[in-house]
Amino acid sequence: MLSQSGHSSLGTASSGSGIGEQIRRLRELWAEAFNARDLEGSLLFYADDAVVLPSNGIAVRGAEAIRDLLKSIFDAGHSQGKFEQSHIECSGNMAVEVGDYTVLIHANGGTRQDTGRYMATWRRQKDGEFRISVNVWSTN
Repeated sequence: MLSQSGHSSLGTASSGSGIGEQIRRLRELWAEAFNARDLEGSLLFYADDAVVLPSNGIAVRGAEAIRDLLKSIFDAGHSQGKFEQSHIECSGNMAVEVGDYTVLIHANGGTRQDTGRYMATWRRQKDGEFRISVNVWSTN
């Protein structure tokens, strides 16, 4: 997992398939942080200048705005997310990840399931690590 200093134990990859595997592992680690409702841990996966485009919401940019968005998602009862990648495309210092998600939402004494699609652009940072630079999802 990423450390508080923002470094992972995954190292850096140079080949397309190596980058794809690294992105798969980073998504798994992000999902673990999300499912633990670990706000600070979830934020470690985003670049400082990242943009998040939530489904039916206003775009947010930067760590503080993403922190507020994630906090509102956790406060709204989102949990038990499952993220299944269907495609990863790599080129140079960029990788694009596409997949499907399922998240449970616990609210008003009940539970409902939200399903949809997501896309994340990952960009290699100066330290060699990949971070999410753009994240968007759409509810089915």
